[in-house]
This record gives sequence, C-alpha cells and structure tokens, in this order.
Amino acid sequence: MIVASAVAAIALLLAGRYVFAGVAMVIALSTLWVRQILVPKINAHRDAEFAGDAEAGKRFERGHKLSVQINMAQLLATIVVMVLIA
Repeated sequence: MIVASAVAAIALLLAGRYVFAGVAMVIALSTLWVRQILVPKINAHRDAEFAGDAEAGKRFERGHKLSVQINMAQLLATIVVMVLIA
C-alpha cells in the first residue's frame, strides 16, 4: 500500500490532480508511520500484556483501535478518490 499510494500520488501530481495526489501521499505516509512506528509499539504492548502487565493491555487496545481507525480512513479515502477520478 505504501508503494502503490506513493506511485499513485506521483501519477496524480503529473496529471495535475493535486488534491488527489495529496490524498494519495497522506495515505502513503500514514501507512509508513503505522508500519514503522505504531505496529511495533502495539506488538510490544501485547508482549508485555502476555508477560503480566495489565496496563500494557490497555495500551495495546488503544493502539490497536487507532490502527484500525487509520486503516478505515485510508480505505474510505481510497474509495472516494477512485470514484471521483472515474
């Protein structure tokens, strides 16, 4: 999704579709942030929860919900862009 949305952003930029290019770039950057920063934190919280840290379980839940919300927003934005471009 990172590469695909970055390529789409470049293509849309070259086509003069600046708003759509911006949306695609936000999707690429947010996916990169989730993959590189948020998911490792979520995994660490889950491991700590399994090791007996009850607070880590709460942090895991918050992080997981955030990742799901970001993913849903990305999917919705992708659908909207595809519909408006077509």
